[in-house]
Amino acid sequence: MEHGGSKENTNVTVVAKAKLECEAATKELEVETKCAMEKVGRTFLKEKREGSTLSGILRSWSK
Repeated sequence: MEHGGSKENTNVTVVAKAKLECEAATKELEVETKCAMEKVGRTFLKEKREGSTLSGILRSWSK
């Protein structure tokens, strides 16, 4: 019976560790996504101020 409990504890530990790793990865992706979106927003505003349009750039790429 002692071995069964030990194995169960090991499984719980593995699951808990995996959950923490998943949460950390999720947080990292959220931060990276936020930074990327802010960068895109700044780039868009810069292009708009300079008179260029993002749609013009996209049209030139689609040709």
